[in-house]
Amino acid sequence: MNINEFIQEAKRSIILANILPKGEHKIYQNPLFIQYSLTTITHNIKVNIVFDQDEMVISDFFSNETYATIDYKELTYVKVSACERIYSIPHVQQLIVLHLKTKVLDMLIETKDTDYVLYLISAIHKKGIAIDDPYGIVQILLKTIKEEDGYYQYMNEHYREIAKKYDLDLPRISVYRKDAKG
Repeated sequence: MNINEFIQEAKRSIILANILPKGEHKIYQNPLFIQYSLTTITHNIKVNIVFDQDEMVISDFFSNETYATIDYKELTYVKVSACERIYSIPHVQQLIVLHLKTKVLDMLIETKDTDYVLYLISAIHKKGIAIDDPYGIVQILLKTIKEEDGYYQYMNEHYREIAKKYDLDLPRISVYRKDAKG
């Protein structure tokens, strides 16, 4: 997939991502392609996002072909949310959702890398970019960061009430964006 195809696909599909600081290497107990249901795997974009204090690099999960390099100053919108997705019946996975926009890209990203997504959000915020967090996800991440699997435990207990209060998918099934145009 070239960059133009990626831009078009990102407008209509949810992106599944491993998020990692530059220079770090993480051995995934459940690699990205195992974390989601088979229907999700066959219909979605899977990427690696590597970041530092100034930019993030988005590349193909399998080939490492770079799709985009985004300087945080290019971001025009950042929203943090959450979703619950079935990864194998009857199990669900609590995920962080990032909605990132630039003048060219509009991406809805799901990840289970709660530790690194918090660092990414912090790096973006330090560049003066406002973070829209209507559900208090950053506060939940900060509150549970010292507990092993703390975010997942918290969300397993509270996601249903959050989803009902804010009309979130329970669970999210589609891999296509609700706000997709065309």
